[in-house]
This record gives sequence, C-alpha cells and structure tokens, in this order.
Amino acid sequence: MRTLLALACCLLSLVPAWARTTELTVVVDMTPAGRKLVRPSPEHPAYYLPIMSGFEELGARVAHGEKPPPDAHVAKLISEALARQGYLLAHPQLVFNAKHEVIYADGTEVDVPDYPTLSDRPIPLNQPRSDPLTQEMLESPSGPYSVRAAAGLGRDWRRLPLIRVLRGVHPAHGPVMQQMPSLVIVVRWGDALPGGQGTTPAMLQTTDIGGGMMGLIAGNTFSDLSIYDQQAVITRMHLDRYFVTVGAYDFQSMYLHDKPVLLWSAKMTVPSNGGAELDPLLPVLISAGEDHFGRESTRPELRTVELSDGRVIIGKPRVVGEDSGDDWSKLKPLDAK
Repeated sequence: MRTLLALACCLLSLVPAWARTTELTVVVDMTPAGRKLVRPSPEHPAYYLPIMSGFEELGARVAHGEKPPPDAHVAKLISEALARQGYLLAHPQLVFNAKHEVIYADGTEVDVPDYPTLSDRPIPLNQPRSDPLTQEMLESPSGPYSVRAAAGLGRDWRRLPLIRVLRGVHPAHGPVMQQMPSLVIVVRWGDALPGGQGTTPAMLQTTDIGGGMMGLIAGNTFSDLSIYDQQAVITRMHLDRYFVTVGAYDFQSMYLHDKPVLLWSAKMTVPSNGGAELDPLLPVLISAGEDHFGRESTRPELRTVELSDGRVIIGKPRVVGEDSGDDWSKLKPLDAK
C-alpha cells in the first residue's frame, strides 16, 4: 500500500499544480468563388499580398492588460504557416529590357498613351500612336507616369495614369507588373469581448469581426449543428476570446477592380480568461489552423490546450458533432462552477 501511495505521489509531482486546460476552436468558411479554386501545395504554390490589420481590441479592455504582440512577430508566424501550406509571399515588380523599357513577361514592351487623362477607366495599353513606358518616364520629376509626381497626389491616387498602368493587364501579354499575386491575405488578431452580463446572443452576433462571436467559433456551420451543439456555441459566445483570422481574397478583384471577393476565411479562437496571455498562444492558434487554410469546415474543430508555467501544449483535434461522439453541451466554460 505504501508503495502504491509513493508511486501516486511521484506521478502527481510530474503534473504542475498550476496546470490548466482550455479549448481551442478552428473553423473555415469558404465562398462559392473559393470552392472553384484548386488548393495550393508547396509543390504548386499560390502567391499572395499580405495585409496585417494589427491588434484589435473588440470590447472594453484587453483581457489581462498585457502588451499586444508586435505586428512583425505575428507576420512571421503567419507567413511561415502559409508557406508550409503552399501560400508564398509575392514580390510584384516592373521588369526592364536593355533599352530601359518596361516589358511584359513575354518580353513585349509596355506601350502607353502620351497624354492620358485622370479617369476611373483602365489605360489603353499597346494601342496605335502610343510609346514605350521607360525608366526615364518613371524617374522624371513630373509627367503622367512619374513616380515622384504620383506620390504627391494622395487623394485621387487610384485614378492616376501611373497607377492605372501598374494595374493594367493586356489580353495578349498579361499584367504589366510581373510576379503578380493571385491572392490577398488579410490577417486579424486580438481580443473579442462579448460585453456585460446582460448581453444577449443577438448582441453577440453583432461583434465587428467575421459574423460576430458566433462566426468566430462556428462560422457558417452553426445552422448544421445539433441543437445541443448550438447551445454549447452560444455558451462559449459569452467568454472573452483571443482570436486570429486569416482571410483570402481574389487579388484582381480587390486591386484591379476595387471589388473585394472573399474566397475563404479561417478563424482560430481560445478563451482569454484562462490564465494565458495572447503572445504564447499565438503560435498555437496559428499552428492549429494552418492545415485548414483553404479547406472548408463542415463542423468546428475543438482542441484541448494545456497551459502550465508559461508553456502551451496542444492536444488531439476533435471534430465537433454527433458523428464524432462529442457533444458541446457537455463542455462547460472555464469559469463555470
């Protein structure tokens, strides 16, 4: 008996008394446009332009009052996770020939009109009576294609001839800018707070991020969940949550036509009142979601996260729903008695 007791004490000593667990959620919504795409891979990558929104505090306060993680730290973690899934950072650029003329990828020079007007319409490229766009024209202190002149006209920059040329795509020769991305990746992270004790589920859905707290936790899958799982989602909506969202948009629609077309949106969350700060949880949130980037969820995925002495350990994923034997109605919030 004494041996068993000593063994039990030894085993207990291996588990820190301060060890805690919390539940991490992952869900990905995909639009009809996104479903038409072939998901990239490291062997067949897709290139993207990043937009980092910075830390967002959606509520009255930061959960623990900690300093938000630096944007550069988040950008590094996200870019590494995206790269492992075949999403690579694009570096759009102009390419010149030996005559210092801007050329398309096929080697044809980019011809532009000499006297373009300020307009919302695309610049007609390689038309009769047009001249090559040269490095000298771009570096000139003035003129319709001067980089320096364009920098001094902030308000109407989208209508400037230079900008319209850089956004130009010739039907035969392709885009003016080479190594153009196909995607825009928008990253948001922060702390979402549902509000006071009188907050209702309807109010929670209006939180200004991806469909509200319900969208963060269950995305578009909510209506397909059982009544018990829906109730568990609503229960979790009342907890403060750290979140990271990664949204993929079609580049041409957003930057060439100013009409953003969402392709997919991945959302990773964890309660922010579980005793851990956002900074050590960031790599866990991003790592948990990266395999799902560009893959539509039929149900949210739930993972157990162990928090102990500054470490974060992620457990096995479970797909929420009756088919997997999991029932969110049995999962209590961290502060439940």
